[in-house]
Amino acid sequence: TAQEFVGCVKTRCRIKEVLETATADAQSACALHLNCAPRVVINDNRKLTAAYIPEHLYVVLFEVLKNAMRATAERHRLQLESERGPRKGAPVLPPIVATIRSASG
Repeated sequence: TAQEFVGCVKTRCRIKEVLETATADAQSACALHLNCAPRVVINDNRKLTAAYIPEHLYVVLFEVLKNAMRATAERHRLQLESERGPRKGAPVLPPIVATIRSASG
């Protein structure tokens, strides 16, 4: 609603919701380009909100996750191929852990 925004700033931006959207989009991009994508475990036990521009937060999170997924996929695919030789199918990748924390602890 309009009351949630002051200009383009969402006064109670739900960090986890933005992270979940960025995660899904980054996984789709990674799967499309690398034929595999690690899962992401999101740790958020306090349902934090912040006054923030959701679109800016999304772009930052998407880029960080995309880079982490690419690095994870490339490293583990190369490691598996050097240990076992080329394999068919997507490699089993370790998860990426995203933890949402407030500055106050």
